[in-house]
Amino acid sequence: AGKQLSRMPDRFLTIHRRQTIGFIFQQFNVLPDLSVLDNITLPLLPLGVPPKERKKRARELMDQLSITHRENFPAGQISGGELQRVAIARALINNQPIILADEPTAHLDSRLSMEFMTIMANLKTNGKTILIASHDPLVAEHPAIDRIISIKDGQINVP
Repeated sequence: AGKQLSRMPDRFLTIHRRQTIGFIFQQFNVLPDLSVLDNITLPLLPLGVPPKERKKRARELMDQLSITHRENFPAGQISGGELQRVAIARALINNQPIILADEPTAHLDSRLSMEFMTIMANLKTNGKTILIASHDPLVAEHPAIDRIISIKDGQINVP
C-alpha cells in the first residue's frame, strides 16, 4: 500500500522525502563554513537524532569513504573529490530506502568510483533502490547495474 503523494501538502512531502530518499547532488550542496562532520550530520538534525548517534553514523560513513582525516575541516577547504564523498555520506546517513544520485562519480578518480559502486552494490543487496544518472562508463558497466535507460536527442531508450 503506497502513499498518494500527489495529494500530500508540501510540508508532508518534505517529511516524506527526508525519510525516504537520500540525494547525492552533482554540485555537492554543502555548507562551506561547516565542518565535514557537521555537513554529513545535517540531515539528522530535524529528525531529532542524538548528537552521539549522529557522530557515530557520520564517522562510519567517513571511514567507508576515506575522508575521516577531514572530519574537522571546513567543507569549503577540501578538494572536489572529498566534497563528493561528503555529499555521498550525507545522502546515506539516514539509511533511506531510495538513493537518487546525480553524477556521483564525476569528481572521483577511478579507484574511488569503484569503491562508491561497491557501496551502492552493498546497499542494493540490502534492499535499497538506487537510481544513478551518469556519463561514467565505469558506472554503466558495473555488475551491480541491473538496467540502463539512456536519453539521446531527447528520446528515452529502454532496452
